[in-house]
Amino acid sequence: MTHGSTAEENATVVGVDDSPASLGAVRWAAADSASRGGTLVLVHADPGIEGSFSDAINLRGGRVSSARSRARSTLERSRIAAESVAGESLSIEKVLAAGRPADVLTEYARDAWMVVVGSKAAGSRGAGSLARGVLGSVCDHVAAHAHCPVVRVPEGYRQTKLDSANLPVVVGLDISVNNDAILAVAFDQASRRGVGLRVVHARADTEYRLDPGPPVESWLTEVTAPWSERYPSVLVSPAVVTDKAPHAIIEESGHAQLIVVGSPSRGAMASVFTGSTSRAVLHHSSVPTIVVPVASLHHAH
Repeated sequence: MTHGSTAEENATVVGVDDSPASLGAVRWAAADSASRGGTLVLVHADPGIEGSFSDAINLRGGRVSSARSRARSTLERSRIAAESVAGESLSIEKVLAAGRPADVLTEYARDAWMVVVGSKAAGSRGAGSLARGVLGSVCDHVAAHAHCPVVRVPEGYRQTKLDSANLPVVVGLDISVNNDAILAVAFDQASRRGVGLRVVHARADTEYRLDPGPPVESWLTEVTAPWSERYPSVLVSPAVVTDKAPHAIIEESGHAQLIVVGSPSRGAMASVFTGSTSRAVLHHSSVPTIVVPVASLHHAH
């Protein structure tokens, strides 16, 4: 078991605890990591771990009873869940860390390929508001500060080849940002899954009426063209919808296996993340959602 706060660049980091939502995130991350040939890093973080390195002995039962031993059990269950999806050939690392989960995962996100977090759905039953709030706050914090893409896997999501083989990856694009980072993730995911990519831009009723530039449909074609050349096997379906962006993307999640959206890059993100399109989609999408840090056009090179 490794202690530390860095991950190799090809690593997919998953925050694990003893919740069903966590196991769902582990399964999703294991399948994704195996398809890339990457390493899966299972991270269990707990502020109480630091003070329990010398395991306490329960004198009545004669068993180890501590935060550390429970964490070991959680990590082992997560490893078994990962191997049930990806097999024993997947490279898996287990990490036990002292600290708040949100802080520890954000630190790992400095070097990781991707960070994955399980979360209760916003309207889910069977869990108190405290449980939903804790899971949601970890996901929000990591997404707001991470240097890499962050994935939220809603509890209860179980993807099977049978029911998702024809469902596309959906990516939402915003004309005001540099979309290359978002498209890199979206095309990569669609290519490895062998499915099409639905490229969605939501606009208000009055948007672009006085814009002297090319129609937004032409812009979508132009911005995706270089990526289509790089991934010729991915069938691209552009869609311009008249709707508010969060609602449009959440509606699309009912007919998708994965959502990819962007959010202002670190620094600006922490201050504007609340109320943003990405946060709304992150909380309400019925399928896994990847939030990719992006730069606004005036900061793009």
